[in-house]
Amino acid sequence: MLTNPLQSLEPADNLLLALIFDRVDDSMLLEIAKADYGDDVDIHLAALHQIRANNIPNPMQWHPGEVLCLTRWTEWDNLNLPDGAISNRNHWMRLFACTVLIWASLEPEHYEYNGEDWNHIDGEDSTIIQFLDSALNLGEEISLAALQFLGWRMQSQMQRALLDEDFGNCPCYAVAMLLLWVSLVGGASSLEHRDPEIVGFLISVAHCNENFPISREINECQLSQKWRDTIQRMLLDPIAKDYIRLNPELQNFGMELIDVASLI
Repeated sequence: MLTNPLQSLEPADNLLLALIFDRVDDSMLLEIAKADYGDDVDIHLAALHQIRANNIPNPMQWHPGEVLCLTRWTEWDNLNLPDGAISNRNHWMRLFACTVLIWASLEPEHYEYNGEDWNHIDGEDSTIIQFLDSALNLGEEISLAALQFLGWRMQSQMQRALLDEDFGNCPCYAVAMLLLWVSLVGGASSLEHRDPEIVGFLISVAHCNENFPISREINECQLSQKWRDTIQRMLLDPIAKDYIRLNPELQNFGMELIDVASLI
């Protein structure tokens, strides 16, 4: 029953991966490989080439997991660049890193590195908002593929939850999917006509962890301000689409997510 609304989105991982692998060139892979202060560049680079050839390691290893995690944090706000100077190239690299990390979260084990546990899944709520930010900046085709990718990932996690009742990061997937949905409504994809229940479904999934509300998870995320800014822009700002302004369910949900005062 829970997965039926997702089917209207045609959840899949392969479309987004194919689009990314087609756009990320050798120079981008080399830049990602250098992210750990240039350490082990050749080893990271060889592993990144394997990923681009659609051979994602399962489970993910330190090479190239560490440089993917570091690339995930890439920001450009502090570079004092003129308007428009942040090219799509930056977003393609970050989207590559975040997409591979989310894909790798299918296997959430810890991995041993120099006698200490390395958990590449740590901070996935930050990975998701960086993934979302880059997808939104890369346009409708990528946003739709990103929506389908997160639907695929959520569906997999929900199937696992039937066995161990662990919904993992489904609430964050649901919020990101909702924001991608909003960005696409009225566009060529005509998403609002695919399934009238999808908005309510995503909101219900966002609320699935009663012990740790999604509003609190967003507030405690390292990139909480980025989550709140994106939610504000997509669901609450006056420039939001008529579809959003006329949907009190979405507006109420947006206000709930950024109501930090209620969490204190």
